Amino acid sequence: MKGLYPLQIITDSDNRLLSYELHTVTCISIFSLLVHIYGGQDLFVNEYRTLLSDRLLLSLDYDVTRELRNLELLKLRFGESNLHYCEVMIKDITDSRRVNGLINNKLSIKKQQQGDGDDHENDVIINSFILSHIFWPSFRIETMKLPAFIQKKLDDYNKSFQEIKGMRELKWCHDLGQVQLELEVNDQILNFQVSPSRASVIWQFQNKSVWSVEDLSTELESTPSVIRRHLLYWAGQGVLCEEKEGEVFKIFEKEGMDDTYHEGGVFEEESAMSSMKSQKENDLEVVWSYVTAMLTNLGPMSLDKIHNMLSMFMLSGPGGGGGAGQSSCTVAELKACLDKKVKGQELMCTGGVYQLCKNN
Repeated sequence: MKGLYPLQIITDSDNRLLSYELHTVTCISIFSLLVHIYGGQDLFVNEYRTLLSDRLLLSLDYDVTRELRNLELLKLRFGESNLHYCEVMIKDITDSRRVNGLINNKLSIKKQQQGDGDDHENDVIINSFILSHIFWPSFRIETMKLPAFIQKKLDDYNKSFQEIKGMRELKWCHDLGQVQLELEVNDQILNFQVSPSRASVIWQFQNKSVWSVEDLSTELESTPSVIRRHLLYWAGQGVLCEEKEGEVFKIFEKEGMDDTYHEGGVFEEESAMSSMKSQKENDLEVVWSYVTAMLTNLGPMSLDKIHNMLSMFMLSGPGGGGGAGQSSCTVAELKACLDKKVKGQELMCTGGVYQLCKNN
């Protein structure tokens, strides 16, 4: 008689275990592929940190549950030390929810004690992300004069923050915030969500319907290039129109004009990533100034030697051991920068060795 063998019963828990193991192997393979594509673990982590900053700054409800879960999974693959900066970034958002609530409650009590003020002041509510700047990627800091009642709100908010946090001061990033606007244009109500800088630009057209770029840049204490960029955004949204080859802008009027004029334009909103891209371009200009000085004083140098010399003078971000606020440049970025200078006939490259052109 043949022996009887018990059947192996696979329970639900066993199924879950098998599924989890298969999923883990797949994720590890994908991680390895991504790290290979980016050229190394440090580059991958830095890119993730950039993407994370953009997502966090768009979390206007302070909800970071998804990002926290993703970070915990990445820690299993890359370790906690490599993702410490990202952990602090998420903590900044959760702490901001608590501190922001305390400040707004405090300001609400003060307003009730002082009585109702101006209508504009009653309509404006300030909510903020309070960031530990040394742990975040470098942002472009755009300075611009805000409307007086908005600036007063920010000053009151800053004062309350100092009372809570022991006289520490906030530095506002006007081009990274979000303002919900309701504009009435040609008997139409239009809703926008834009940066405070763009809101400040369109605000000036309440009292004056026509502005030149030069006059508006003086009024808002900003540069003409920044002002023109914001004016072109509003022109693309059908709120303003250009005159005199883009040097003068006025409120758009449909009467007597083509109905499709400046309507339906697609313009990219300001974001942390676009700000960081601009900052990276500025950083590369700083790198170029260092390279110029080195080649002038030390003579022709190879790419690796230039990068090693830069590492001595310029601190890198996470993965390089330095502060996040300092300039950093990978070998690939440096090569692209130098090759661009070669095409512009500012550098010569012979056998992988760079030197300044004689006319420089």
